[in-house]
Amino acid sequence: MSELKPSKIRCKKCGYEPNIITDVCIKCGGEIIKICGNCGYENSVEKIYCDSCGALLALTPHKKIDIEDKKDTATKETPKKTKIEFEPITDTMSREDSYRKRMEESKEKKEMEPGIEKINNVKKEAQIIQKYTGNKEEQRKDTQKDTSTTVLNPPEKNRKRFLIIISVSIIVSLIFSYVFFIRQSISKYQLLFRARGYLTALKNKDYEKAYSYLSNNSKTLVNFVDFLKVSEDYYSKIGDWDFKDVKIYYFDENNSVISYKLKEGGEWRDDYLNFIKEYNIWTRPYVWNIFEDIDNAINSRDISKALFLSQKLYLIDPLDPRASGYLCWSEYFMGLYDKSVESCRRTFEISQIYPIKYYNDEDLFWYRFSYADSLKFTNRVEEAIKVFDYLLSQPDVSIKSKCSSFIARADSYSKIKKYDSTLADLQSAFSICPDGVEKKEAQNRINMLNGLGCNDSIKLFKRCNFEGQKFENYILTFIKDLKSRDKKANYNLNINCNHLEGPYYEVEGILKNSKKNQIISIYKGKINLWERSGEIIKED
Repeated sequence: MSELKPSKIRCKKCGYEPNIITDVCIKCGGEIIKICGNCGYENSVEKIYCDSCGALLALTPHKKIDIEDKKDTATKETPKKTKIEFEPITDTMSREDSYRKRMEESKEKKEMEPGIEKINNVKKEAQIIQKYTGNKEEQRKDTQKDTSTTVLNPPEKNRKRFLIIISVSIIVSLIFSYVFFIRQSISKYQLLFRARGYLTALKNKDYEKAYSYLSNNSKTLVNFVDFLKVSEDYYSKIGDWDFKDVKIYYFDENNSVISYKLKEGGEWRDDYLNFIKEYNIWTRPYVWNIFEDIDNAINSRDISKALFLSQKLYLIDPLDPRASGYLCWSEYFMGLYDKSVESCRRTFEISQIYPIKYYNDEDLFWYRFSYADSLKFTNRVEEAIKVFDYLLSQPDVSIKSKCSSFIARADSYSKIKKYDSTLADLQSAFSICPDGVEKKEAQNRINMLNGLGCNDSIKLFKRCNFEGQKFENYILTFIKDLKSRDKKANYNLNINCNHLEGPYYEVEGILKNSKKNQIISIYKGKINLWERSGEIIKED
């Protein structure tokens, strides 16, 4: 059996081949025809058999089933008995008659084709126009529906979305507040429970249990034997004692202060305990034996040891103002100004909230002074000046404290080249400072600002570093070398000084051979008397 070639559906006008059978082309509106695969005759799209050759106008080719394919299917499917049906003779005759009639009709159609084609084209164009206008009308209606929904729906959607967001936000806020409140309440309860347990253990002289309440850092500093000895010595002297009204005085997530009433043989009085959180457990910092060691180190001017012990003290009990205070002094005297800025500030800030006033107003004044001075040395000069302004505005400041503050603020003004303000503060300091080092320093600085510092500038010029040695040593070596070449020559260094501005002076050194009136070399230096610094440049 020969393979049947598939027919094609194509637009007669534009050649487009649609996938579905339609009356007109969906692209251009032209006539759709069905082309015979055997003879290529252009039939009407509704035809099933070709008007020219009578072949079946099949859109897809029949599958050609080979013997091997049949064998494969036979193995997969269960065998069935083949049933052969023969076409009735009447159907065969009728198909032959229809074929002859179609041949005759096709001849007549070819003769009438020009006129009929024009009529059909007119009809089809009318159908296309009607269909196009109908589609436009439907699109217009759909567009109106869409616009109406877009006008009405977004506000409703936005309103719903807004309500959902508000509801979710409220729920989340409530959950967060609830969880936070519960956590903080539990932490406070644990703090009070631990504080009562520690005091009860001390009262019952159960020192081993009391020692278990200490922080791990405290235990590294004080062993149980020392703790037992100190506790027994102290409580044996005071006798029976009692406590009551344990409350939270200050609460933070990691550092807190407990207040309670204490009675040691006399009246009830207020007392306080610090607690810190270690590994989510409230513990008692114990630092009694470290204060004396720090004081001894400071008195012996062993500042590095004092700094080490102060750091250990702050690590154990950061909420105690004395821990930050010792750290402030140690870092300040060691010149660690970037560290002392924070330690000194923390000292007077914690002292304001801490119930026990370890420092009086004069002590806190000097901690603020060290804070301001540290700001100045870390080039935060404007901030330093504000702190000095605050210190000088206090009503009950001693003369000595004001004297030091005026000199320190003058130093700050000089760093930002406000020499008028510098001079005014120095004059104020000179007028109130008692006789001594500070008064003499104020006078010297006033002289240097007024241009009376040439002698000091020349001295500093000679001591400045030049080519790896002091300038005066360099000149002596250089002159000695020159004389070794010309023993009759006479070399002299003439030095001139000129005041520039503020503490700055220009010093010029001219090395000459006086016999020949010849200039050997010229050296110029810019001297800052305030900072005691200078730089020398040799001119060619």
